[in-house]
Amino acid sequence: MTTTEAALKASRGPILVDDLAARTGRSPADTTADLTMLEISGKASASGGRWTWTGAAPGIKGGTVRRKGDKRPVPAQPGVASRPRAHIYPIQVVSTRWKDARTGRWVKTPKESTPLRLKVGRASQQDGMVITKIHKRDEATGIRIPVRYRVQFLEARRAVARGELTQAQLRDLEQDIADGLLSEDGQKILEQIERQGLHSAYRSDQATRAAATRKAKVSTKKHRTATQIRTDHLKASNDLKAAQLKLGKAKTSKAQQTHRTRIRNLNLQLGRLVKEAKSAGVTL
Repeated sequence: MTTTEAALKASRGPILVDDLAARTGRSPADTTADLTMLEISGKASASGGRWTWTGAAPGIKGGTVRRKGDKRPVPAQPGVASRPRAHIYPIQVVSTRWKDARTGRWVKTPKESTPLRLKVGRASQQDGMVITKIHKRDEATGIRIPVRYRVQFLEARRAVARGELTQAQLRDLEQDIADGLLSEDGQKILEQIERQGLHSAYRSDQATRAAATRKAKVSTKKHRTATQIRTDHLKASNDLKAAQLKLGKAKTSKAQQTHRTRIRNLNLQLGRLVKEAKSAGVTL
């Protein structure tokens, strides 16, 4: 390593040829020749009459010089891959829901008494008032229940600006209007809940009566004769034996799959026939 190369490498930024020659004690012509050789080998570069070291940084194997204004490389984050994975691992998303035994509705929490968070509705303008409704959804009935109303009476606020009303009077007026609207909507919600309760009770009673009717019909259902049941059972048994023999002689995979499907269907048919015979009191 020449003295010019060492001095340029030790400098922390662009440097003039004369300054570099003064540091090394060499003439400017020799220094320029050395810098030209370094530029050919890719270790130095010139810009505006100043030379900069572009080779490996001192003390860092294979490193590069970071000039003024350059940003440091972003360090690797823990748990983050430096490059995309070759294989994407499958992710299974599991969603848990609970069903209310009384209403049959899907709910988000297993406890009916635990409401969801309050939700602020979109403000609507009505009769010169801006009304914002804050409500929650009841888990048991699925009905939105109003919790609090906010009312902005625009004309009254203009009256406050004119000095005709005080802030306390405006606050009391808007609160009275909000309480009245909340009371009216609350009464409607109570009537709706009562109607839903009546409907759910009727549906529950209807389901109970329907189950009793189905149970009674099963006991009085007319079964096929014993001869018909035994004939079908014998035919299915013979077909099953024939299919098993054909499966043993099948040579292609397609033929084997066909016979396996046939055997599975015949086993299901035999199971249904055994159940029918047991229900009809027939001995096979």
